[in-house]
Amino acid sequence: MNMGGAARRHRSVDLSIHRLVDLEALDPELARLIRRREHSLVSLLELTNELSVSLDPYEIADLVLFNLMGHLGTPKSCLWLLSRDERSEPILLRAYGIQAEKAAGLGALCGPKMCSLMCEREGPLEVGEAAELLAPVDRTLVERAGLALFAPVFARTRLLGIVALGNRVSGETYGPIDKQILQCSLGALGVAVENTSLYSNVAEKNRQLAQAYDQLKENDRLKSEFLRNVNHELRTPLTVILAYSQWLLSEEADDSKKEFLETIHMEGKKLNGLLEQLLDLSAVSAETLEVTLDEFELEPVLEQLFMNRHLGITEGLREFRYGTTGEIPRVRADRHRVHQILEAFVDNAIKFTPQGSKIWLRASVATFGGTEWVRVDVQDDGPGIPAPQLSELFVAFHQGDGSTRRVQGGLGVGLPLARQMAERMGARVEVESEVGKGATFSVFLPISTSGE
Repeated sequence: MNMGGAARRHRSVDLSIHRLVDLEALDPELARLIRRREHSLVSLLELTNELSVSLDPYEIADLVLFNLMGHLGTPKSCLWLLSRDERSEPILLRAYGIQAEKAAGLGALCGPKMCSLMCEREGPLEVGEAAELLAPVDRTLVERAGLALFAPVFARTRLLGIVALGNRVSGETYGPIDKQILQCSLGALGVAVENTSLYSNVAEKNRQLAQAYDQLKENDRLKSEFLRNVNHELRTPLTVILAYSQWLLSEEADDSKKEFLETIHMEGKKLNGLLEQLLDLSAVSAETLEVTLDEFELEPVLEQLFMNRHLGITEGLREFRYGTTGEIPRVRADRHRVHQILEAFVDNAIKFTPQGSKIWLRASVATFGGTEWVRVDVQDDGPGIPAPQLSELFVAFHQGDGSTRRVQGGLGVGLPLARQMAERMGARVEVESEVGKGATFSVFLPISTSGE
């Protein structure tokens, strides 16, 4: 999926050299080199055009690696990007011809050393050239993986990542022209990744501002609710104080004691007036958790959520994908509250999964409790949740990691609020998880019965 540029098209440019030079009249070897350079130039132009309309780092990785594999004739390639946290391992974005687990392991073991070599070399590096600088075990892993060439991905002077290519099918080594086209392609890759990062940061900041505004409104509702609760809790004892002080005043004959009682009664009435003002204020600003049920197509809501969150998630080096199974019927729910519930699920998946993880947004029709629902899942392949903590996830002000030195912040109100909203709509919220195998948060939405 090309993000943000589906309508944009590029005109093809004719860069054929045969219009300018009679290649048949040249030395065969020279003609071959000219044709190869011509093919490389056209390939690079096509790649640059494709990269200019993509804002997904995973799609960018696919475009570059497929282009290089086809042009250079190798069945194997890998791309690792460096995390902004310099202490972190390189994050595997894509691997072809090599198992993802093996490629991720290579990045973890050889990545830091390769990054150092790439910064010094600033160009492609054959495995043989790096052999002396790699530990024997690392060298063995690289050779067994069938990799032959490593190259840096730079944006200006900053190292963004590393690309590795396998041995060529033809058995040829990578020559100077091959390395030139590789370096030019990776230069375009670096610019595309940097542009994606900048655009994604802006889009994510805008989304966070909108979310912060919604949170402010929710905080205002909670404040009003707090004021009402405090008002009612204070009103009962205050009423008793005023009643007893009034009775004591009517029974007391001693003027000096009566003066004290009058003061107590007068200040109590002032306090009662303040409480009434607070009650009026909370009534004016109160926004209860209301839902407006409507019948609507769910897929546009999911697609909009995916588009809103996609850039920010993938820019953080987590792959985010969306899909549906079969035809999704209309649902009866509150469109805005459904969006809020799924936002809470996505936020939770991001917060508790490391870089390099995958997050899926899926919709399907499922049977639960003998009734058909539209089920929407937010699934991740993170560390998972221990069984004893599953029942506590929807308790307000509680997080799965309850330690005082927990890594993740937040008050732990997103999931409890999501369940409250679901219950108000007649929907259900469920969670499934297993330690080491990720977690799936699901909302079951009632299917529309109007037949529209």
